[in-house]
Amino acid sequence: MAEDHSIGIYLKVWGWLFVLSVLSYVVDIMTFDPQWIQWTLITVFALLKSALIMHVFMHLKWEPLSLVTAMLLPTVLVLLLVVFVAAEGAYIADIRRAILGA
Repeated sequence: MAEDHSIGIYLKVWGWLFVLSVLSYVVDIMTFDPQWIQWTLITVFALLKSALIMHVFMHLKWEPLSLVTAMLLPTVLVLLLVVFVAAEGAYIADIRRAILGA
């Protein structure tokens, strides 16, 4: 577990952040027929950027695995909860539309 804090790794991450930001901007100005594709790509780029920032700039790369797991596991569980609640909300909205006809 060598501590490689050279300037090179930070410059590479800055480069990747720039590329991902440009890709996110390009996807944002493009028009997609099903709009969920556009939002999915933007979300994926945002998650990749946040992972890079956490990995290098928040020094998770150099932390023990137990600490990284203790930080990331609750985040993943909250994201799963949001996905499940959104899916249930869509289901309830469909049922209400079917029953109430609104």
